[in-house]
Amino acid sequence: TQVPALPTFKVQKFVSQILVEHDLEYRTGTIHSTDYRFWEFDQAFKENLINERVLAVEMETAALFTSCFVSKVNIGALLLISIEIGIEAMADIADRGEKIRHYTW
Repeated sequence: TQVPALPTFKVQKFVSQILVEHDLEYRTGTIHSTDYRFWEFDQAFKENLINERVLAVEMETAALFTSCFVSKVNIGALLLISIEIGIEAMADIADRGEKIRHYTW
C-alpha cells in the first residue's frame, strides 16, 4: 500500500496565494516519485498511476531521496514548475516570521 505525502499546509498556502496574486492558473495534487526506469512500458504500473489519480510522474526527487536516505541526510522537497514562485513564497514566510517545522533559515 502506498500513502501519498501531504505538503506542509503553510508552504502550500503561501505558494497558492502568490500564484493567485500573479493571476496564474495552478493545480495541486499527487506527484508520483519513482526510480523505476522505463515505467511507461509497464501497463500494470500505468494503471496503478491512473487509480492513484496522479498529476505527474517525476524521477529526480526519488533519486535525491534515495541518496540522502543511504547517506542519512535529512531532505525535503517542494516541487514547483517555477523556482521564482518558490523563492518568493519562502521569502514571504521568512519576512512574516512564520515558522515551518523542520525547516532552518
